[in-house]
Amino acid sequence: GQLITFTREIVDMLKTLPGCKLAFYKFIPRYHHHFGKQCRVADYGYTKLKDLLESLPHVIQIIGEGAKTFITLAHKAQVRRFTNDLLKMLKNQPEKQFLLSSFSLVFEKTFFKPLSIYDYGVCHLTDILTDIPENTIFTEDVNEATKSDTMISVFRRDQTQEEVMRTRGFAKEVVELLRHSPDLSICFNKFIPAYHQHFGRQCRVGSYGMTKLIELFEAIPDTVEIREDGEERMVQLTKDKMIWVVGEQVECVVKTSRARCVALVELEE
Repeated sequence: GQLITFTREIVDMLKTLPGCKLAFYKFIPRYHHHFGKQCRVADYGYTKLKDLLESLPHVIQIIGEGAKTFITLAHKAQVRRFTNDLLKMLKNQPEKQFLLSSFSLVFEKTFFKPLSIYDYGVCHLTDILTDIPENTIFTEDVNEATKSDTMISVFRRDQTQEEVMRTRGFAKEVVELLRHSPDLSICFNKFIPAYHQHFGRQCRVGSYGMTKLIELFEAIPDTVEIREDGEERMVQLTKDKMIWVVGEQVECVVKTSRARCVALVELEE
């Protein structure tokens, strides 16, 4: 547990530095300055800092010799970091895609700082794009006016026919669940437990060919929409579905009244 925490701390610290690189002799004071605590090598079962860092080859790379020894992020760690940053960029776009030529602009709008590809340990953007794990992004060559470009988008596996049918059934279940919720909406983080409580079974997004709940909601845009409410994300029925649910509720009230009619004032109550 301690070593995992230490590993995360190193990544957090190095990624704040130009080129994610730090002189070896500056590591201890920099760690102390960054985290406000001492780096005690013995806490991790080592007597020398170099031995500790060399035990993390998937995260840390030590280059150079003597006074010119540097610590930097290993390529695998850089690829993971770049992949996470790229996915954030893509998910901030309305269509979850953008042109490779606009990469720097999208990066700056997402992270509020200019892109320095050297911070990912490479000289060219294409060098690290080719190392991104499969089934993460989708790239397609496109022709824009007189020049060619590449469209980058979030990878999405096509749903099977069975998964499409399940997704349609899920849309009906969402309406059933939200019609009983205040304002026909529910906090995003409370959806899974509410679903389990209402239907008596788990909501497994993998059954619909998805990996995340947000992707499942995005697959039923005619049924729900996600809106921000302060720091909370809310799952809410679309306007058309709201009208349908309220209309059905009004019809039910009218049918159960003796006069087969209800004053609008009574409905508001």
